[in-house]
Amino acid sequence: MMTPRTFHLTTFGCQMNVRDSEIMTRLLEGAGMRAVADVREADVAVVNTCAVREHAESRALSFLGRLRPWREAAPDRVLVLAGCVAEAQGRRLLERFPHLDLVVGPARLLDLARLIAAAGDGDAPRVVTGPAEAATVPELSGEHPASFRSWLKIMEGCDHGCTYCIVPEVRGRERSRPFAEIVTEAEGLAAQGVVELGLLGQTVNAYGKGLGPDGDFAALLRRLAAITGLRRIRFTSPHPSYHHDRVLQAMADCPSIAPHLHLPVQSGSDAILKAMRRGYTTAHYLGILGRARALVPGLAVTTDLIVGFPGETGADFEATLALVRAADLDGAYTFKFSPRPGTAAAGLPGQVAEAEKEARLARVNAFLDEGSRRHHAALVGTTVEALVEGPRKGSQLWQGRLASNRLVFFEPDAGTAVGTFRAVEITEAGSWTLTGRLVGARTRPGVACATPPPAVVP
Repeated sequence: MMTPRTFHLTTFGCQMNVRDSEIMTRLLEGAGMRAVADVREADVAVVNTCAVREHAESRALSFLGRLRPWREAAPDRVLVLAGCVAEAQGRRLLERFPHLDLVVGPARLLDLARLIAAAGDGDAPRVVTGPAEAATVPELSGEHPASFRSWLKIMEGCDHGCTYCIVPEVRGRERSRPFAEIVTEAEGLAAQGVVELGLLGQTVNAYGKGLGPDGDFAALLRRLAAITGLRRIRFTSPHPSYHHDRVLQAMADCPSIAPHLHLPVQSGSDAILKAMRRGYTTAHYLGILGRARALVPGLAVTTDLIVGFPGETGADFEATLALVRAADLDGAYTFKFSPRPGTAAAGLPGQVAEAEKEARLARVNAFLDEGSRRHHAALVGTTVEALVEGPRKGSQLWQGRLASNRLVFFEPDAGTAVGTFRAVEITEAGSWTLTGRLVGARTRPGVACATPPPAVVP
């Protein structure tokens, strides 16, 4: 077999998968390979997958099937399936896709270059999966694409047993990276020009378990917020059970921690939350939002919602609509329940008909659309700070992102540059985006967090 020279990587799924793909790209480039935009020019094709949602998994496997002619056209090519679907299905994938050469789970992604180098030469396809080591988070410290924005894994895995979710099976138990290692990496990114840093974890605010007194998510936020050059810090996705007031106080004290809280609730019915094993009630959830808004003026709140969970009655769904009203959400990612093999919910009685799930999804999305439009309309006439992301696809307008994570579109001027902060006056409001005009030059650097944590923590 010839030594692979080029690779093409396709990613399906969440931001954690995007970061995993960045890591795999750096690993393969470090092994002397070159990324290509067209899979037809590649010696190796890697498909990085997500198993949390049925739609993402179906799209990934459909794409994998379409790669069969590519793989069979040249015997020296290597086809790799990586990520959560690889971990969940393992050897069964080889039966369905005999043109696969390698199946690699998330915990083994750091071995990818070596495994690809060993593939081929008539060897049987390999399946390299299994539970992650207790203290290991697969991350490449200091290896990030050159950009004004970076995502940084601070922990991985989940200790919750939500009945609909397969994450603990495919990503393992919760485990955190060392505090000092994260700080050093963040300082290096800031020195390279990163101005917005996103912290990643399946239950990101559970960071610090097993690290002792120094391992605390709120303390980590404060320390990162003190790094010169980091203008914005985000985190996703927190779990309501871990969202204590120390985190909210850190958000209030540190201007560089973005005033945006994405806090998945999944349902507005306490009965359904119990069936999901989420570990909190709607009252607990709304209490967090009330305290957060009291501490952080202008806070934007988004969430995740699942409709049609097994046993969800009409009254349960109406309770979800009531929660959407009470939470005054800026937006949400909404999903129809899809039974994932290997989860407890897949076999629960009371499965909701597909047509009913569709109807409920349409209703909740209409409620969310109304709320988002209302929040956006309140911004018309105000001037906000936007981080310039680049040209809008298919348009002469450019786009920027507010600290609240809202998108704004505007006509560029001679000083418009990717990765800079610009003041934008909002002129129009839609359901999911804003339109504005640039006012003035680049904005000044923000103020770092210098406020110490409170001596008494609630």
